[in-house]
Amino acid sequence: MLRTEIAGIPLKNPLILASGILDEVGSTMAEIGKQAGAIVTKSIGK
Repeated sequence: MLRTEIAGIPLKNPLILASGILDEVGSTMAEIGKQAGAIVTKSIGK
């Protein structure tokens, strides 16, 4: 079985959704977000 862990937090699967896609794509992606291992809420850059 595949195990994924970030900063000591185990994820139920390795799928990590990128920041900003839930608002742009709509409710279908929101449903997928419920199944994701994690969701990036904000990205920062220089």
